[in-house]
Parts: sequence; C-alpha cells; structure tokens
Amino acid sequence: MTFAYYTDAALTAAFSGDLSFDHKSDLSDGNQDRVIYFGNPTDGYTAQATSNPGVDQITHSITDADVGNGHEATEVRLASTLAGLDSATPGAALDHGNSLSSGVANAVALHIRLANAVTALHSMRVDLKIERNDITETQD
Repeated sequence: MTFAYYTDAALTAAFSGDLSFDHKSDLSDGNQDRVIYFGNPTDGYTAQATSNPGVDQITHSITDADVGNGHEATEVRLASTLAGLDSATPGAALDHGNSLSSGVANAVALHIRLANAVTALHSMRVDLKIERNDITETQD
C-alpha cells in the first residue's frame, strides 16, 4: 500500500483524482463542498516530502488541466476542516505537516469548496485535479 487519496475516512475507496462538480448556470446553487482523505490504510509507514524529508511540508494543491475553459483552480478553497473553508485563500495550496504516519486513524481530511464562477453549464467537468508534492515513504 502507498499514501493516496480516498473518498472515505476508512481509506477503502480510492479517489480517481478528478474533481467533478455539477452546477446551475445561473449560479443559484452556491458553493459546493467535498471532502476527500489522504493516507495509507496500512500501519507502519511514514510519508515525508522528497525535497527535504522531515522539513518541507506535504502539500496538496488544485491544478487545472484546461486553463481558461470551465472552472479555474482559483475557484477552489482547500482546508483541513469544513469551518476552515470560510477563511481559506482561493487557489492556495494546503500544507499537512512535514511527516504523516500511516494507518486509518492518521488519515488526513481535505475539505474542498468550489465557489462557482462559471455561468456556462459544465456538467461533470474534470479539468480540476487534486495533487500533492513528491513524497518518500519509509517503513517504520
């Protein structure tokens, strides 16, 4: 097993990596929130940033595969908690410490909010993705 994104806190359902949002073209549906989880369900592993292990942060960010078409990464906020989405900076990366331990109990929640700014109807756009910096995994 390796550290990856999951759709459930038990780390059993792998996340595809595509952020898809259905929305109304008149923007009447407001913000849309999602939560995904990052972790490794198998105990006994540690993840650290490859660039400077134990010092640099493990960072999650939103990327846009089709800039200028559909939703933009700057429409998305990331936070560790649902309440944190209100004050999160749109388009900013989210740091989750310089070391993460594996195991379901150590799964990291990533709360995602799309503040829709697209008036053309784009159902199930998949040009937005969640990514992280390179990590190195070691067995404890």
